[in-house]
Amino acid sequence: MNHLIPGLPKSLAPVAGKPFLKFLLDYLQLQRTDHFIFSLGYLHHQIIEFLNTEAGHLHKTYIIEEKPLGTGGAIMNAMSALKSDQFFVVNADTFYPVDLHHILNFHIQNNADITLALKPMLQPYRYGTVAITANGRIQNFEEKKSCEFGLINGGVYCINRRFLKNIKVETYFSFEKVVLEAMFENARFFGYLQDQFFIDIGVPEDYHYANNNFGQTELFLRHRALFLDRDGVINRLIPGDYVRKWDDFVFQEGCLEILPRIAPYFDFLFIITNQQCIGKGLISIDQLSGIHQNMLKQLEAAGIKIEKIFYCPHLVSENCNCRKPKPGMLDEIRRQYPSVDFISSLMIGDSVADITMAASRYVPSILLNSAEPDLPLPFRKAKSWGQIEQLIISDH
Repeated sequence: MNHLIPGLPKSLAPVAGKPFLKFLLDYLQLQRTDHFIFSLGYLHHQIIEFLNTEAGHLHKTYIIEEKPLGTGGAIMNAMSALKSDQFFVVNADTFYPVDLHHILNFHIQNNADITLALKPMLQPYRYGTVAITANGRIQNFEEKKSCEFGLINGGVYCINRRFLKNIKVETYFSFEKVVLEAMFENARFFGYLQDQFFIDIGVPEDYHYANNNFGQTELFLRHRALFLDRDGVINRLIPGDYVRKWDDFVFQEGCLEILPRIAPYFDFLFIITNQQCIGKGLISIDQLSGIHQNMLKQLEAAGIKIEKIFYCPHLVSENCNCRKPKPGMLDEIRRQYPSVDFISSLMIGDSVADITMAASRYVPSILLNSAEPDLPLPFRKAKSWGQIEQLIISDH
């Protein structure tokens, strides 16, 4: 950052007319943070002057590093000011407004030593990724590599002070390397997924993006989406065949009555459907479009607004990335609608392919009216649209 803003600590870099630290403090106050411990080193006098002037009302403690201690040494040094058994560590050059209370509850329920806030990200080539088990336990830390999707360490940690106090480390060390990556196999480290906005102003392109966009409050809005398979969910399946014309399309029992009642729980409704019949030459794209236009008219008459339909026209043999169970259609939604929060969204499907696709992007799912066997994936079952409605209402 020094090459961008000479003589200024990163946390005070101007972003949309304000020091970046101001955005971070506003968020942490909304999370009802009751004690701020600032671990300071380079140009610390500037940060103290800003905090004393702009945040004099905060309960705060300054811990000054006489020499660089690394991320781990800084945390250990700051622990002298702690009074609580569990505490949070937040980086001052990233903005990731997660729900700290949800993380703390998860942390305590799992008797965790450390809980990391994990951000799902498309093409996380700038970051290492984290693998977790079904219950959220850290399984592995992976180096930076080219991949389509992964969970990155968002730089927000909930830490059990007793665990950290009892480990033996050097005065200067990397928290990420010496603690997280070296100790996860023998300690209780967990990851809590939150699909909030994330930005790292230490990266020049992210800093410029933040400087140009942080004044737009909608940047931080998150939206819940309902992802719907088509055949077997919205309309009845035709065993061994496809919907080739509008006369073949019959709405699934309960869909038109119940979907309008559950739609208000979501901000967007998307249809995600495999349509191999196009690749087989059974119908054309124009014919499929005609079927969808009639379907949308019926849905709109029932009070249901579909944001967009995504379909895969390819044959299984083409091995494309958009055909379910692969996640290409979800990834395309992510690109076109970056505010969609996958973690709080929902997929309704009737096949293993639907559930597998959803699970690959940590989207909760409901399997409708299917004889599919139990899968080693997180999902719920419903035998009818009525049961789907009950499950969604119980979630709220």
